[in-house]
Amino acid sequence: MLPKNPKRILLVRLSANGDIIQGFHALKELRKRFPNAHIGWAVGEAGASLLDAVEPWVDTVHVLPKSWSKELPKIVLKWGSVSQEITQVLDDIRREHYEIAFDIQGLNKSALLPLLTDIPHRVGFENAREQARFLYTDTPAALGSVTAPRHHAVDEFAELLKNYPCSDVLPALVYLPMKPLDASLLPILKPLREAREQGRPVLGFAPFTMWSSKHWPVHHWSDFIRQSLQKHPNAIGLCIGGPDDVISWERLNATIPNGLHRQLINAQGKTSFIGLMHLLNQVDVLIGSDSAPMHIMDWLVREGLNPNGKSIALMGATHPKRTGPLHDTSIALNADLPCIPCHKRECPLGSLACMEMLTVKQVMDNLTTMLNQKL
Repeated sequence: MLPKNPKRILLVRLSANGDIIQGFHALKELRKRFPNAHIGWAVGEAGASLLDAVEPWVDTVHVLPKSWSKELPKIVLKWGSVSQEITQVLDDIRREHYEIAFDIQGLNKSALLPLLTDIPHRVGFENAREQARFLYTDTPAALGSVTAPRHHAVDEFAELLKNYPCSDVLPALVYLPMKPLDASLLPILKPLREAREQGRPVLGFAPFTMWSSKHWPVHHWSDFIRQSLQKHPNAIGLCIGGPDDVISWERLNATIPNGLHRQLINAQGKTSFIGLMHLLNQVDVLIGSDSAPMHIMDWLVREGLNPNGKSIALMGATHPKRTGPLHDTSIALNADLPCIPCHKRECPLGSLACMEMLTVKQVMDNLTTMLNQKL
């Protein structure tokens, strides 16, 4: 029997960055249901800084080091020494005396954490992967199909809470945290703010992800960036990406006519996640794949932090109904092919036809419509 009004709750979502952002909705729903509870979040080291954005909703953040998955067999089987980092995190979680844990990741590495830290009530999905369901005490909901989903991922996460009544008490997110920002971001942020103040459109370009199956071909991106800047000569284009995308962006930028580079601001590899949120808060239209920047933009718009923001999501391997943007001023484009969505990191057919078939004209037409709506 689940506790009716738990006072100490742990949310578990260790990775990946886009999924952590989508997990903000589950955190929000937890806080609405338990406004006075102490809520912790267990997260992996790579995505921990994302949680600064939802600081009003979470009380404690437990950061698992990168070695967590690798050292997990040692912990379970009790052979070999475990790093002091991991031991410290496990001890910290035990000291919080959480009554209940909600695992919205559904893998062994996430489901084992509440068990190993003596949390008596462990809630997860009945069809969690890697047989993780056997580690839960309660399974009130099931994950839908990734290729034929019934709901969006954020709604699936909230399904675990369906047995708890909802209240309207929720601290508002009225600003983004400033503390992780550093001076190196200001030269990028300043021209974006100035453009917005002058009524000039700010376009965000986010081409790259960890999945090659989600990539719109580079020649399409090259043509689209060129056409969008030529058609809107007063626009600024923000080039978005992480440190791993810098080389890919250099190759893409090399295909853009030199005369258009004055309209581009290169932010790839230059900002933290919170810094990226501040940049996207100045973007009028984000164009990109199913990736962390797209999920951040969706969250900013839905929470009213960038109320006029719009998105064009280029979808292929993943289903727009499950992981596409949710806000009303967004659109998800995908090809009409029987093989999609395959939900594979690499195209099983080796063709990427699903992304190739999304034409530059389609994206340009939608961009023009969105910018006309702004005007």
